[in-house]
Amino acid sequence: MRTWVWWLVPLLFALHNLEEWLALQTFLPRLMQEAPGFARHLPNVRQYGVALLIVTAIPLVFAILRQRFLLVIAQTVIAINVVSHIVSALLFRGYTPGVATAVCLNLPFSIYFFRALRAGGEVPAARMKRVIPIALLLHGPVLIGLLWWLGMNHD
Repeated sequence: MRTWVWWLVPLLFALHNLEEWLALQTFLPRLMQEAPGFARHLPNVRQYGVALLIVTAIPLVFAILRQRFLLVIAQTVIAINVVSHIVSALLFRGYTPGVATAVCLNLPFSIYFFRALRAGGEVPAARMKRVIPIALLLHGPVLIGLLWWLGMNHD
C-alpha cells in the first residue's frame, strides 16, 4: 500500500473527531436528557474534547513511527466506530455527532483500506486474526472506561 494511504488513517480520523467535537456542543445536553442513568457520568464538552484529542493523537503517533500494524488496529477501531455512529443515528432518528464523516469519509476509506491491505498482503493473516478482538476491546471497554473516568472527574 502506498505511504500516503497510511497517513489518511490519522487525517480522516482527525476530521471525524473534529466534526464530533463541534456537534457535541449542542448534542450533549440532549443526550444527557434522553440517555439512561449512566448519562450522569458522561464527560462534559470540554472533557469530551480531551478524550477526542487523546484518541486522535494515537493514530498520528502510529503514522509518525511507521507502525503499520498499529495503524491497521486503529483503522479497525475506526471502522467499528462507523457502525456505532450508524446505530446511534438510527436510535436518535437523525443526525448524531460524527455520523456525517463516519458515513461519508471513514466508511468508504475503510472499505478501500482493507481491500488494499488484503491485496498487498502487508500484514500476515495470523496477525490479522488478532486485530478485530483488539479493536473491539479498544472501542468498547477501553473507550467507555476513558469516558467514564473523565465523567467521574467533573470539575
